[in-house]
Amino acid sequence: MSKNLILIFVVILLCVGGAWWYLGDRENDESPSDVAQDISQSGEPLGEKENNFVAPQNNTEDENRVIATDDFSVRYPEGWKSAPAPMGVSAIIVNQNETISDPQAKKANFHSYFSVSYDSYNGKTQEQYIDTLKQQLFAALFEPEFLNENTVSVNGQTARAFEIKGTQSGFDFHVLMVVVEGVDEDVWVLSFNTLESLWDGYTQTFADITNSFVVKK
Repeated sequence: MSKNLILIFVVILLCVGGAWWYLGDRENDESPSDVAQDISQSGEPLGEKENNFVAPQNNTEDENRVIATDDFSVRYPEGWKSAPAPMGVSAIIVNQNETISDPQAKKANFHSYFSVSYDSYNGKTQEQYIDTLKQQLFAALFEPEFLNENTVSVNGQTARAFEIKGTQSGFDFHVLMVVVEGVDEDVWVLSFNTLESLWDGYTQTFADITNSFVVKK
C-alpha cells in the first residue's frame, strides 16, 4: 500500500468508523469558528506562543501526554489516549471520555480523535501534493466539501490547513487536515476528526494540538 493510500485509509477510517477498532475491543488497553482561519489569523506563527507544549520537567502528568519520537513530538489534551495505529500511521490519539449523543455515531462507537502520518512529496510541490490528496479524498468519500484553506506556520514549518465536511455511515463529520512540510521532501499530515455537531467545541483544542506539533531535524 502506498503512503498516499495509507493516508486516504486513515481519513476514511476517521470518517466512517471513528475509534471503534480501539474503543470497542481494547477499552482496557493502554464555520463560524473554523480552525484553519483561526490558526492563520492568530497574530503569530503556530508554536511560537508562550505555551509551546514543551512539557515542564516537574509535571509528570504533562510529560505523559506528549508523544515524542525521533522524528516529531506532539502534545495531546487531558482525557485523551494514545491508540494502536494502523501500519504506516505514526500516531492516533482518541478522546476516550467524550460523550456522544448522535444515535448513528454512538452505534459506531465513534469518538473524536486525531492522527499523525508521514509521507513524501515524491517530487511534487506542496500545492500538487494537496491537489492529489483532495482528488483521492473526493473519490473515496461521499460528496465531501472542502473549505477554509489557509497557509500557516507550525513551529517554523510551512503548512497548509483545510477542512472537510461530509456525511458517512449516517452521521455528519467534520475533519481538519494540516499538511506540514518536513525535512527535504518529508511531509507530515495531521488529521483531526469529530462530529459536525461537536465541531465548534473542538476548534481551540485542534488549534492547540497543531500548535504543539514539532518536526525534529
